[in-house]
Amino acid sequence: MLTETVTQAVKQTAEGMTIEVSTIIKFGIGMVFVMFIIYLLAELTPKIAKYTDKFIEKHRPEKTSDDRTHEVKSIYDLPEKKSGNDSKKNL
Repeated sequence: MLTETVTQAVKQTAEGMTIEVSTIIKFGIGMVFVMFIIYLLAELTPKIAKYTDKFIEKHRPEKTSDDRTHEVKSIYDLPEKKSGNDSKKNL
């Protein structure tokens, strides 16, 4: 519906005709609707994230002392130090 009204308005202006007020109002209402959807998403995202974090904490399996899979690692993290002479090998 919105694309048809925009296409119609472009054709009318190309032909030298004036754009009807109803076309401008339809386009404006469509844009307000899109902005309202963006606003709703911006408001609801933190609330959904809070609920999701609570759910994950509740259902997360117990950690063991050896398990480091729950930790986030980046490319800048240093590797773990190895015990013994493994770290002193000559390359």
